[in-house]
Amino acid sequence: MKMRAASIVLLLTVSALAGCTGDSDSDDSALAGTSWIMKAEMPGYDAEEMIEEFGFDVISIRTFGEDGSIEDFSLAGVEGCPMGTVSYTEDESLCVADTSSLGEMSASMEWRIDDNGHLIMSSVMVMVDDNSELAMDEMDCNMMGGMMKDNEYLSHYGDIEYTVNWLDDENACEIGSEMKMTMILGPCKAGRCIAYHLVHPVMEDDMMEMNCVVGIEWTGQTELSESELASIQSLFSRCPAAIPSDAVMWDCRLDVRLDSLPDFSEQSFNDSISEHPGYPEWCGAIVPENLALDGSEPNLPPAEDLYGENLGGEVWARSETRYVGSWYSQEECSANEGTWDEDYSMCSFPVDCIPEADSQLIYEECLPSQYARYHWSGDYLYIGMPSNSLWIN
Repeated sequence: MKMRAASIVLLLTVSALAGCTGDSDSDDSALAGTSWIMKAEMPGYDAEEMIEEFGFDVISIRTFGEDGSIEDFSLAGVEGCPMGTVSYTEDESLCVADTSSLGEMSASMEWRIDDNGHLIMSSVMVMVDDNSELAMDEMDCNMMGGMMKDNEYLSHYGDIEYTVNWLDDENACEIGSEMKMTMILGPCKAGRCIAYHLVHPVMEDDMMEMNCVVGIEWTGQTELSESELASIQSLFSRCPAAIPSDAVMWDCRLDVRLDSLPDFSEQSFNDSISEHPGYPEWCGAIVPENLALDGSEPNLPPAEDLYGENLGGEVWARSETRYVGSWYSQEECSANEGTWDEDYSMCSFPVDCIPEADSQLIYEECLPSQYARYHWSGDYLYIGMPSNSLWIN
């Protein structure tokens, strides 16, 4: 089992798409056909120190093609191309990744701006099982798919999505990834600047490399002036601060309206969830101190609408006044002081206390944390609880 191959490919896929910061005010036409000198943030180093210690391989040139393609290059230093790259045939001042050690591998990257103004960057890598050291056979491919499914924490509330498929006809493993990012694109002292980052906050101890990348427009220069280095360094002030590992954050879940589903199978829930509009940006953010209702008008679903989840085959849902569950049979329901709901074929129980709410927060005296944050979007209800509290459904 070539687990080393699986680990390396996962790292390549994540690193290739890693990003940076800000509120997007750009569209496809503003980004199309541009090239940028980009640098990832490394705590403890400024841009000039990193180049002195690690060389020009810490700087990359990224081109956003008018056709939606992405190409990455490195600048050739005095001693030539950095390790792991080879000279670019069309411009000797640039270097491209050397993929010869990866066997019959093909890779492509694309970009687009979605309806919400987010920069969407996608990558597809196809690795043919050619018996080379890093080739992936069907077992490796299926194992990688299982790894990614088990590591759902890498998704950052849907900011990162992976797909892994074994292609029988090509005897190859297809690995896809997509990242959703917030972006700044606009003028700066160095001309034009760019920065982008995952929509939701990242923890200090997060495994994601190159958490924030910033850049200035590339006009063909083969080295950077002091003022350009200073401009790149100043852009890191736009990078969002990482969330401390001991911070209390909004830990979010997604509930689906039961009446919107054809049935209550796990597949029905998954199909619906695949179409949800996206987690609110406050998911994963630090919970403010001294929470309190502000008197604003609530925006909760109708009081009797049931929203819930299918967890390992067991369905749970609640409304403002009750919750239902599939864990009791009809015979067991009354014995456990519940009421059988014929419409849903589930056992129903009244909530212990009726919640109060404003436009963002729910207050329930019965909950250990008392406060939860919410966002209602049609058939979807997003609920955030402080990460130091126990989930009470």
